[in-house]
Amino acid sequence: MVKNNRIYLIILVIILVLMITNNIVLADDFITNKPTIKRVQYNLLILGYDIALTSKLDSKTYESLVDFQNKNKLKITGKVDQETFFKLEELVNFKSYLVESGDTLESIAKEYNLTLDLIKRVNDISSSKLNIGDEIIIPQNNLGELESYNLNKIINYRIKPTDNLYQVAEKFKINIEVLKKINNISYKNITKIKILRIPIRITESKFNSNKFTKSDILNRLVAPVKIKVSSEFGYRKHPIYKKRILHKGLDLVVAKGTKVKAIQKGIILYSGWIRGYGKTLTIDHGNGIVSLYAHNSKLLVSKGDKILAGEVISLSGNSGRSTGPHLHLGIYINNKAVDPLQYLR
Repeated sequence: MVKNNRIYLIILVIILVLMITNNIVLADDFITNKPTIKRVQYNLLILGYDIALTSKLDSKTYESLVDFQNKNKLKITGKVDQETFFKLEELVNFKSYLVESGDTLESIAKEYNLTLDLIKRVNDISSSKLNIGDEIIIPQNNLGELESYNLNKIINYRIKPTDNLYQVAEKFKINIEVLKKINNISYKNITKIKILRIPIRITESKFNSNKFTKSDILNRLVAPVKIKVSSEFGYRKHPIYKKRILHKGLDLVVAKGTKVKAIQKGIILYSGWIRGYGKTLTIDHGNGIVSLYAHNSKLLVSKGDKILAGEVISLSGNSGRSTGPHLHLGIYINNKAVDPLQYLR
């Protein structure tokens, strides 16, 4: 009997480790913003395709990719190519919901008009049992992208006789649903409209990080917030998982809503939700250097924006799996996590 209990305990520990590792790997997929099968599978799952997160191009993933490519008028390859990847990224968006007293998975699914099966698979859970404070990922359509635009920066675009919404959206690199929402229109023919309001982003036109070496970039870092460390880089007992794992960054104590600055100039690789990390930004600084800013309450920049060192990019918070308001700062060199503290002091 004791031997059986010991076997069950070992199996339970293995399952827990696999769940934790799965979370970390999925988060790491967002560091370089490059296509991976697992990330594509996750996005397809959010869009309602009946697939599993296998990290392999299995038959169901292949069939789902072909169907997605066909419906979105993409080149049909059945493979994880750049065009398909970026179309998926455009269509998928998330928000986080913290479980409250009286909540059930069924009630949460009903509130957000989701199927119970989808909400279980997105959150990688098999049981319907919930605890107060649990984080549930809620898939959304891309109207959430509206928050990424600064609506104080608007230009007026005069419509030409040959224009349509798709052409205007492509011209200004803006999601068509966002464009429709800002202008309070619900149709594609815009010939009767004289002026369209277009949200724009301010960028640095002379930006060029490639002229700097790795040393130049790392020696000129700006502190994202006041340096008050709550958890250093390295192996630690995870405060939520209660397991010893590598902490791939630096946790800095800040009040919710504190302005977070870019540690160096660069291009926004990712702006959105990452499971575990919550509202997250990653910045490509060139020469294989990427920085990550997690657990924010609000993201102020969007993917593709060019930003300067010290520019405010987000407001700190407590999103994702977190025990309290703080900023998680990660620095990656050639996809390998390094200790940010050695470059900030």
